Amino acid sequence: MQINISIKGVSNQKKKIQNIIYEYPDKEYTLKEFLAETVRINLAEFYAKKRENDVLKCLTDTEIKDMASEGKVSFQILYNDKVVSEEAAIENALQCFEDGMVAVFVDSTRIEELDCKLSLTEGSHVIFVKLTFLVGRMW
Repeated sequence: MQINISIKGVSNQKKKIQNIIYEYPDKEYTLKEFLAETVRINLAEFYAKKRENDVLKCLTDTEIKDMASEGKVSFQILYNDKVVSEEAAIENALQCFEDGMVAVFVDSTRIEELDCKLSLTEGSHVIFVKLTFLVGRMW
């Protein structure tokens, strides 16, 4: 089943929210299972990109223009050789949700418990919001 996920780029250069369609196995999910599956999909994508970068490639004109509009043209070579454990990454994502660092919305409804059953259908819209805390300085 295809799920539309909204994300914002990490850097300040990317001020837009991007909509990406991920392909999930067609089944019922709790939020905990959905987060775990999302981490698995992203890790698989990351390692596929890393293998792709093992071969030197040339940039096309459209790739150069797209990167130039974002502010940096590069071959996007990944230099980090660390291997990320899938279990550790899933545990980290669940801990971030439990600590209130991430809010999850499914079709405009905020999900607040990991054991909550999600009513996902083909084309559902999921939003992950990274919450940042404002910290002041005392004089």
